[in-house]
Amino acid sequence: MGTSPPIYCHARIFIFGAAQGILEYKKHRQRSQIDSQIQSFLDRFYMSRIGIRMLIGQHIALNNEPSRPDYVGIICTRTNVQTLAQEAIDNARFICEDYYGLFDAPKVQLICRPDLEFMYVPGYDSQTLPPYSFVSTSLIPIPV
Repeated sequence: MGTSPPIYCHARIFIFGAAQGILEYKKHRQRSQIDSQIQSFLDRFYMSRIGIRMLIGQHIALNNEPSRPDYVGIICTRTNVQTLAQEAIDNARFICEDYYGLFDAPKVQLICRPDLEFMYVPGYDSQTLPPYSFVSTSLIPIPV
């Protein structure tokens, strides 16, 4: 995508500042979690940011980048479900092994038609998308 528009550059600075502010808030209030009202605000705020970033990316892709087969801007019209799910599984297992120090993360059996496709924005932010979130949550070890 060539050079990033100024809004992308400012966003990175803001994200770090917001994270630092939340850490300071929790330290000041001597809490490990933030209040539900603040969490609700942050959820809405960050969802709005994701939408704006996707709109910007779509606009740039449609107007400034060469067209690609099976894509309309940043939207892939033929994303393979099996490939996407397997990437989510592989990423979640890797992070599970790394974060929890497991020698071998639990195995995940993927049952999916190999020709199943749908429209999707691949690679946007793999750790916030449903396939990864679902698999990573299911791999969290629970003490017995």
